[in-house]
Amino acid sequence: MAVAALVVSVVTLLLAIFIHSETRDIFSRVNLMIHTLPGAHDMKRCIEDIEKSQEERATIVCDAPKNTHVDFIWPAPNIPRLRRMRNGFWRFVRKSAGYWSGDIFRESMVKESVLGKWEIKSRNIDSADLDELLGGGWEPFSVANGNQVWVRKHRNQDS
Repeated sequence: MAVAALVVSVVTLLLAIFIHSETRDIFSRVNLMIHTLPGAHDMKRCIEDIEKSQEERATIVCDAPKNTHVDFIWPAPNIPRLRRMRNGFWRFVRKSAGYWSGDIFRESMVKESVLGKWEIKSRNIDSADLDELLGGGWEPFSVANGNQVWVRKHRNQDS
């Protein structure tokens, strides 16, 4: 009887951890989206950049309603090791919970606009050419480790 109670408690604990990880993920993203509702795409890019680079170099800037962009800080402050470990643990638990529970949302459900395309270029962070591009309407969207800044500009089909 004691073994059965132990098994039930372990299963209950695992379910509670899975539910907590999913809830933690959802509420952390919802809290960020509340402040930048039209900027959900930029919010996703910001979170992915922080997770990939392990640096807090991106913040979301809301210029006006329905107009946001990601602002990168250089040099970027590092995320403390304890926080990276904690986030890595919850990312692992969230993925494990996703395998068990399944997801309704799939990345294939989101399609990019067919009305135009993004033109992308890369320049050194200190180059004068980068200043010309930024002055010409290009927007920075990523910074690589080798001091390379990636900029983009949306081109409509008719231009």
